Amino acid sequence: MSDLRKTKDDCLPIKLVNVAATPAAIEVIHAADQTLDYFLGKHQMGDWGNLTDEDGEFYDRALINGSAVEGEYITDGFDRIWIYTAIGQYTSVYLPDER
Repeated sequence: MSDLRKTKDDCLPIKLVNVAATPAAIEVIHAADQTLDYFLGKHQMGDWGNLTDEDGEFYDRALINGSAVEGEYITDGFDRIWIYTAIGQYTSVYLPDER
């Protein structure tokens, strides 16, 4: 398939490898009685979470091009977490101030 015809759906689910999360990110997720897998699942399916439409479209295009993607998610405890994936290399989960 030509990259010119490739869509976001053609790239899903994102294969997540070498996943690492900071202790602080794990703490806020657990404090909200949620799981890391919940947020990774959203990210893996191209749900970029709490981003603007413009940022979401940017990451849709990045995914199609095989570039890195990032999403922001809000826990039920109202904490923000970020998930960054360098496609085929690694995925990191962290709090915004840990960037």
